[in-house]
Amino acid sequence: MLLSSCGMYRHQSLRIINGVFFTENPEPLPDDVPVFVGVINDKKYGKIQVLNHPVSLSDEAMAYAVPVRKVKNGASILETSKTVSAFPVSFSTTMPDLQVGDVFPDFRLSDNKGNEWTLDDFKGKRVMVNFWYTGCRSCCAEMPQFGSWVSKYPDVLFVAMTFQNAEQIRKTVTERGFHFHQLVEATELMETIGIGTYPLTLILDEESRVVLLEVGTSPVQRARIERALGM
Repeated sequence: MLLSSCGMYRHQSLRIINGVFFTENPEPLPDDVPVFVGVINDKKYGKIQVLNHPVSLSDEAMAYAVPVRKVKNGASILETSKTVSAFPVSFSTTMPDLQVGDVFPDFRLSDNKGNEWTLDDFKGKRVMVNFWYTGCRSCCAEMPQFGSWVSKYPDVLFVAMTFQNAEQIRKTVTERGFHFHQLVEATELMETIGIGTYPLTLILDEESRVVLLEVGTSPVQRARIERALGM
């Protein structure tokens, strides 16, 4: 069942990945590799997720680590994490049919204000396209940061697309500061693109060709997206 808005979205929470504190997964979890997942119940931080897997975190991901000294009873929590009961979980990302180098498919859609859009509106512009829906917590997490880029990169066209209608997204867009052009009821286009995992973010060049594609969200991915905006 879809949530009516991101109002139920919970802020970033503490987690431990391979013995290091983070406030969210700094980069995508490895595909088709067993990740051992456990939980610590802490009075201050609530449920702390503990994840362990054999793939080392990148140097870029480690830059988002939270120092132990900044976590109350951090050393003790890390010791507890070594003995927590964990179970294996495999994560698998569904990649869309649309890939880097492809031209974005033609479309005809209305935005949440009733204006009609087609692919011609993208021509000659660098475009960021974000696919989302209100029940997607990961989508909600990235919205404030994405929304802040609209004024920071005035030469970029920022477009969001969802299969939901204008009324269903109204509260979320306002509360999360998601200042993109919101194209709604895009089910047919999204099926054409083959979206299976949300959020999906694309950067298109001036010829509407995909130059960057990110499935999911994390600090490392958002940094890549922003670098592409400034190119």
